[in-house]
Amino acid sequence: MYNQSDSYIDPAAQELTLDSSTCQYCIGFLKNQNPEDPLLITVEQLGILVESGLHVMVERGFGKPYQISDLMLSESGVELCDNPIYMISKSQVLIQYAPFTDDQIPFMRERQILLSCVETDSIDHTMAQILYKLKVSALALNRYKDRNGMLFLPFILDSNYSFQDQTYALGVLLSSLIQIFSHTNNLKNSVRWNPELVSSVYLFYGNICDPLIADHAQVPWKDLLDLCWG
Repeated sequence: MYNQSDSYIDPAAQELTLDSSTCQYCIGFLKNQNPEDPLLITVEQLGILVESGLHVMVERGFGKPYQISDLMLSESGVELCDNPIYMISKSQVLIQYAPFTDDQIPFMRERQILLSCVETDSIDHTMAQILYKLKVSALALNRYKDRNGMLFLPFILDSNYSFQDQTYALGVLLSSLIQIFSHTNNLKNSVRWNPELVSSVYLFYGNICDPLIADHAQVPWKDLLDLCWG
């Protein structure tokens, strides 16, 4: 059903160029609609992102289910925002725990990067067409593997760590990903220099890189390795 290249690709043999200049990215954190979902980052880690020169927007009420007030968030230096549509349209990197939905997709911006969880049926045909037109890229937090091949998110959430420790660990992952994307003008280079991203990138400049997601959306799929190294 799916067409995938059989050619061998050696990432180590590819010549890379790196632009180390910091892009002044706007990072948007949307609040969880389900209070049972984990908090993805600590207030302190948000403050560190702000101190690094990034513009960080957080939806008002982001920390309410976790006894974190908007005042505490504001004191970290983030911009609190009442309008999630505005955040969706302005953020170069947009973050939420749950998969993005069809009522959010129309407000996304060109070449945006999405960080969230994803399921096989998260993208339908109409969503796929819009995402392709906008050249949006996306990384699935629940599919991210560390360099040892361990699924990071399930490991943390299934652990016996305290809520605070789980949030801190998730924040370390998110902060690292944000710094990767905000320090390069080229997503392809980000993936080349950080091969652990390969397991979790399911949307690359509008191309769906997972055959099951593409099959559900009824669109062709592209091999991420071919897109980055081919």
